[in-house]
Amino acid sequence: MWPEILRFTQQTLGIVAFFTNFLLIWLIVMKSPKALHTYKHIMVFTSVFEIFYAWIDMFVAPELITKRTYWIAETDTTKTWIPLSIVYPLLLAWGGSFGIALASFIVHFMFRYFTIIGNKFLVSEKNFMVYIWLGIPVVAGFFFALLTHIFLQQNEIMDTLICTDIENLQNIPKNEMVYYGFSLYSTLPNQEIQEINWKHINGISFIGTCIHASDCLKVKTQQQLGRLMLALELPLFEKKFYFAVFVIFEILNQMV
Repeated sequence: MWPEILRFTQQTLGIVAFFTNFLLIWLIVMKSPKALHTYKHIMVFTSVFEIFYAWIDMFVAPELITKRTYWIAETDTTKTWIPLSIVYPLLLAWGGSFGIALASFIVHFMFRYFTIIGNKFLVSEKNFMVYIWLGIPVVAGFFFALLTHIFLQQNEIMDTLICTDIENLQNIPKNEMVYYGFSLYSTLPNQEIQEINWKHINGISFIGTCIHASDCLKVKTQQQLGRLMLALELPLFEKKFYFAVFVIFEILNQMV
């Protein structure tokens, strides 16, 4: 019953995400002020990324399964028709999307900060700067996906745990499933002496450090932005615009 509910939810939210973000792209391109310049590209990139993420969620159908001392992000031939050789990179991209989301919100805050302080070079319409701004989330996502592949890839311990401890996956052959995951121990639960899985712990710690650094940068930029908006005598329209964008992306950030 639960797999059917999860699949229906993924499909429904994916369709909503498609319509919502296509509408946002149209509004940004056709209705937003021309003075936004490079910021238009950043907002369009965010919506395109959300569409890509929704596409993976709909057609790859990854499922996050958590247990006492481990978790896995998994999909298999019962959930997707896409060949597994293609599915695994997409599954990594699904995990790396968290890095893209974090970096995207940081880019939004930083761009608004540099706009308010009047740094014309960093917020210019030059193609080089547009590529720099859009490249930051892509690099962050690739970095997250690479770390996931290096530290959390499939291994024999996880294979055994899946076959013996996850009931709804026990009847699925190993060659019809792809996943990545974390396990606190490098030994099976029935063994008397449990060994810590330092590879997984180091990987999660490194990824967690990156997330913490991103949050610190976001908070610092947000604080500076708030001070500048109070200090500078901006037109009322600009203040309302920056405040509205700030609220929207802060809500999205908390959702992520």
